[in-house]
Amino acid sequence: MFDTMDQNGSGTIDFKELLCGLSTALRGAPEQRLDFYFNLYDMNGSGSIDEDEIYRLLERGHSSASSMNSQSTKAMLEQHGLTDLDADGDGHISHEEFIQAVNKNPEIMKIFGQVVH
Repeated sequence: MFDTMDQNGSGTIDFKELLCGLSTALRGAPEQRLDFYFNLYDMNGSGSIDEDEIYRLLERGHSSASSMNSQSTKAMLEQHGLTDLDADGDGHISHEEFIQAVNKNPEIMKIFGQVVH
């Protein structure tokens, strides 16, 4: 979350960056929130969300996630309707795939929001 809010890359979050980040995450326009959440979970800045980043997402939202394996991860993704995120099946969720999946199923944003709140 730190890197997402540190908009100028200074290594610190000033008051304005903090307020803007929180405002975007909690009350931003849908497009802003989608970008914020995508960037939040693209922890390595690669432009896509990979399996490791999904594990981290699920760990934050579920205490049982630390003992997850590949099959239980798939089950957790199915439970939350996240299986459609990786539309092309390449193991990474691109920004475009993320936007399309959320537009198709807006409930996904509730799952991402639960992890942040």
